[in-house]
Amino acid sequence: MRVNGGILALTTGVLLATSGMSLAQNIDTYSAWDGTNFISSFGVLNTATYGQTITPTADQTNLTDFTFYLNLGSGSGVQAQAYIYEWDSAASRITGTALYQSGIFAAPTTATYDPVTLTTGGVTLVPGTTYAVFFTTSNITGQSNSSYRWASVDDTVYSGGQFIYMNNGTNFANLLANTWSSISMDLAFVMNFLVLPTLPDLRSLNANQRQVAQSLLDVLEKGGTLPPAFENLDADDLTRLSGEVSTAAISAGFNSAFAFIDTISDPLVIGQANHTPAIPHGQEPIGYAAISVEPSSAIALAAMGEETLSAADLANEKLAMSGRHAADALSKYGSTRWTIWGSVYGGAQEIDGNSSIGSSDTTAKNWGVASGFDYRIEDARVGLALGGAGSSFSLDNDLGSGRASVFNAGVYGSKTFGNAYISAAAAYAFNNVDTTRSVFGDTLKSDYDAHTLAGRVESGYKLDTTVITLTPYAAVQGASYFLPDYSETSSTGSPYALDYDSQTQSALRTELGARVEHIIAMETGSIKLSGRLAWAWNADTARDVTASFQGLGAPSFTIDGARPDRHALLVDAGAEFGLSENLTAKVSFNGEFSGNVTSYGGAAKLSYKW
Repeated sequence: MRVNGGILALTTGVLLATSGMSLAQNIDTYSAWDGTNFISSFGVLNTATYGQTITPTADQTNLTDFTFYLNLGSGSGVQAQAYIYEWDSAASRITGTALYQSGIFAAPTTATYDPVTLTTGGVTLVPGTTYAVFFTTSNITGQSNSSYRWASVDDTVYSGGQFIYMNNGTNFANLLANTWSSISMDLAFVMNFLVLPTLPDLRSLNANQRQVAQSLLDVLEKGGTLPPAFENLDADDLTRLSGEVSTAAISAGFNSAFAFIDTISDPLVIGQANHTPAIPHGQEPIGYAAISVEPSSAIALAAMGEETLSAADLANEKLAMSGRHAADALSKYGSTRWTIWGSVYGGAQEIDGNSSIGSSDTTAKNWGVASGFDYRIEDARVGLALGGAGSSFSLDNDLGSGRASVFNAGVYGSKTFGNAYISAAAAYAFNNVDTTRSVFGDTLKSDYDAHTLAGRVESGYKLDTTVITLTPYAAVQGASYFLPDYSETSSTGSPYALDYDSQTQSALRTELGARVEHIIAMETGSIKLSGRLAWAWNADTARDVTASFQGLGAPSFTIDGARPDRHALLVDAGAEFGLSENLTAKVSFNGEFSGNVTSYGGAAKLSYKW
């Protein structure tokens, strides 16, 4: 028989425990009972109060339940209440106010020794202080006569107390005023204690650690218990339990999506200019305005090698005199409408964590291939691209790692309005993700499918000079990462495995900057040098996940991952080579730098137009 009592109350200002959440400490004399020894008679019209004194040790400061063993000798049974008081050994009586008082319960009515268990919900005891734990019928009047035997053991079994009793009838006040009697024996009993080693004040923990601690404390506050695996946790242990690695998967997902968007939005991949003489109207790069310069006959002759100077030198000289950039005359005027291209790319990003939040340093790497084609319609161009990619991610201090295999699909386009332009791209990514983390020797793994939607809109205005082409621009870029609900698994059935909630995480940023180009003309073609310098403002930087411990009944908690700073500097550099009238190749490098982000990337691209 089990009787439920109060609820364990824990302060919210101090983290009393996240460990010992199993009943790991006890006082057990029942295991020494021979099955026959007893003390009698407890009941109505007999001795109304039976109990046992105990003296807890340092590990026995929170009494969660206790059990005595009773046998009905005569009568039909009684009702009783259980109490815990501090014991005055000198006066041989209880003192102070009740530390615990149960509800009224019915004692066993069988001839066997049945356990009667009272669940206290947690009674705080002081080590070295003696307490009385007892049953009494004295508060319940009008009961019929009944007599009980209590299982007992020799007094050498437990040295911290002894059997106590009082024949106080129906006068409960006598228990506080009068001297109790005792016998040099002990009752057969089991008392269980919740081990509550003190951990740091909640205010000394970082935000992520507090989230995990509060989830575990909630179980205790509701009178529950947790497995022995959660004993003796410190602040670093709470970090390891948090499952932060899934936030790194989100960062890697954003990086992969933006790398693909950058690839299909690259003005030197889509609608590339040829690098042989004369530019076709409408063949300008995506994001770049149409060129209106018509080459003179002298320039045309120079380009064909009919002058004393080299064709390239004369072309550049004549164009400089006309106040136009050499790039404008190095594309052959023609009617090419189709472009097909392919690209390989990769990069790495490091985001520093935040100690007050508790986020860890995060590293994410990505790589991929992409191919697409586009079609020119007057001053507009539209295209389609597909690609495959991969990424890896990890947290500092071996807190977890993972990989993702990615399929990308996107559409893109641009429209020019004189020297102005607008371009846009949208993409979808399917991410097959797996994560691995180690917690106290257990390996926890997950495998799930996530989805990403990303897009970019850019607008700018082209300014031609005799040396460079400068294009100030503004852009908005964003992505949403759709995380499913999923669970970690362990071959050993680890109690630390987490269930993750489904959620959508978004990242949005704006850019203000300028692109620059300079073309070097050669007799066999040209080289276009390009660059970009921009300021980016990240409106959404959250990288968080919501999870809960499997099978514990603990509430979910939210863990924040490393967040990029809101302000960042974007730097690009590239070179495009005109290999023939229709074929171009480009290599480029890019970087992103902020207070806590360092990111590098590179790409190689080949395009053909006809």
